[in-house]
Amino acid sequence: MPRFRPAGGQPAKPAIRRTLLDRAVGIVSPAAELNRIRARAAVDMAAYWGGGGMGGYEGASRTKRSLASWFTRALSADQALLPSLPELRNRSRDLERNSPIAGGAISTVVDNVVGAGLVPLPTVDAAFLKGAVGMTETEAEQWEADAARLWRHVSESEDVDVERSANHLQQQELVLREVLTAGDVFPIRRYIERPSRLLGFTVQLVEGERCCNPNGEPATHRLAAGVEYDADSAAIAYHFRTGTIGDPAAPQRWVRVPARDDATGLWTCRRLFAPKRPGQRRGVPYLAPVIETIKQLDRYSEAEIMAAVMNSCFAIVMKSPTGEGSAGLDPLSGGEDASVTDRGEIVLTEAGTIVDLGENEEIQGFNAARPNSNFDPFYSAMVKQIGVGLGIPFEVLMKSFNSSYTASKGALEVAWQMFRSRRAWLVRGFCHPCYEAAITEAVASGLLIAPGYFDHPLIRAAYLGAQWIGPSQPILDEVKAATAAEKRINIEISTRSSEAAARGGDYRQIHQQRAREEKARREAGLAMADASAPAAAALPAVPDDEDEEGRGNQ
Repeated sequence: MPRFRPAGGQPAKPAIRRTLLDRAVGIVSPAAELNRIRARAAVDMAAYWGGGGMGGYEGASRTKRSLASWFTRALSADQALLPSLPELRNRSRDLERNSPIAGGAISTVVDNVVGAGLVPLPTVDAAFLKGAVGMTETEAEQWEADAARLWRHVSESEDVDVERSANHLQQQELVLREVLTAGDVFPIRRYIERPSRLLGFTVQLVEGERCCNPNGEPATHRLAAGVEYDADSAAIAYHFRTGTIGDPAAPQRWVRVPARDDATGLWTCRRLFAPKRPGQRRGVPYLAPVIETIKQLDRYSEAEIMAAVMNSCFAIVMKSPTGEGSAGLDPLSGGEDASVTDRGEIVLTEAGTIVDLGENEEIQGFNAARPNSNFDPFYSAMVKQIGVGLGIPFEVLMKSFNSSYTASKGALEVAWQMFRSRRAWLVRGFCHPCYEAAITEAVASGLLIAPGYFDHPLIRAAYLGAQWIGPSQPILDEVKAATAAEKRINIEISTRSSEAAARGGDYRQIHQQRAREEKARREAGLAMADASAPAAAALPAVPDDEDEEGRGNQ
């Protein structure tokens, strides 16, 4: 049937016609004629709605030469990930250990998201608790102070770790680094009584490689990659292999850990990962989209470094008529800097090497054009591509702020959008659940008095409110940042607590410390600080478009 494409780009809708052959078949068998027309109509409609690359999206074309060899198939989240996950993990870990770009990217995310650690500021819903249990403002403030004090006791001690190798602040870094490198990690809540501890709450971190199906059983809709599911595809348990990872001689034994405690409803084991598709059961390593690019760039960089080193070592080549070389005539010639292998290869070991050649020997094809002038532009272009795949601007990934103030500030803002998102994920998935478990145990044991805590989920949530603070976004111009914060407070779109938290501080502690300082100044007869005076008025502000190339990195 003829086809034509109208001006709008959509192929003409096929018209169903009875041919002479159809009519002849219909005389004998009307049903056969109808089947012929139906089959032809199905073929025509398939072409009309995109079959054979006839749709409106050029990216689906199967006739263009640039796309003709691009074959894809529909895969579920597990089908696309689980067979490749072990190799993705191994390569990601290798790059994190040995690649400057990969290791630096992961460290950049960890340093900005976690830094020295995320700390909660307990913030109870005082208005709700006043109506629910009659809590006053003074009692709410006292409860917040008691909860913060108890959490510091728990989180700053290495006893919170089953292996006693890290406190909770360090566990935050381990969790995020493991999720970025391997795709996921499994915190297990355990109860261990230890001397000088008020609570038995402890956490054991288990690497993703240990979570797998017992004895290599094939995946099913109820058990895949070590995660056990119920009829609603909700995780109900995890299966972990004991022994050392990568050791074939280690005993093959699996332990089943339930996701929740049936008696209390608290979490027992959590699966921390960032899903990219609905139904995804395990996590994808952070470096997965750029693994090949990073590896190829590392190889290119190593080749350039080796070429430059060879060029610096290869200084003088001496050739004698007798073929004995100069080393036999003059021991000071430096001939020992180069050695000859069994295969006759010259190995250069030190800069300024003098190489002795035998009779009728010569070196050809040596390129001394090093360092390569095109190396830095190409390397930077590839790093920018890697940064796009990782969500980190080039300036932040390479720690190079040589552009204008506006460009550098924009790069920081874009990077911190990702850092804030990662921090919120870490708080929801790990930090706050640990805080909730510790506070719940403290209330149950009587260390904290919380009327109605176990009576209703909303009351319990009102007690457990907290604002988590961590390292703040770097500021290129302190004067502009302080002025902006002051304006936000003055026009009542922000609070002092919010501004202090954005800078990684606790306004309540700041206020108390300032009150003590002002009291000490009054007692010493010193002038009071004028809060209305402009801060750092003598410091010049950096113009928005000033070129900082001569100023150094900010």
